Amino acid sequence: MRSAQFVALVVIVILQALGVIAITGIWTFEFFNGQGIDFVSSLSLLLVMIAASGWLIATSVGLKNRRRWALSSAVVVEILGVILGLAAIPENLFLGWLILGPAIIALVILLSRNIGNQISEKD
Repeated sequence: MRSAQFVALVVIVILQALGVIAITGIWTFEFFNGQGIDFVSSLSLLLVMIAASGWLIATSVGLKNRRRWALSSAVVVEILGVILGLAAIPENLFLGWLILGPAIIALVILLSRNIGNQISEKD
């Protein structure tokens, strides 16, 4: 049986994945319209964002299907979310908390005792 914590965790990770996919789409559009300052830097950033999108999609699917590896993957994703959110706060308070808030909530859920058991337990 899935608890409210587990459902909230899956929803947060899915929303984060959708956000990264949306940003990747915007950056892809800007890249192909030549709006980047430096070609190599723009291409590198675009490839990192594509990889991050794939990582978040795989983590979301893994959590939804209760794969044990998805727990550690989600912890790393949320730690990176906390770091990015803290780095963004001085520049843009709203964006920083938009990244930081869900990452903190998901990290607290991930580090609770019973989530590991729920992920590995089969219905």
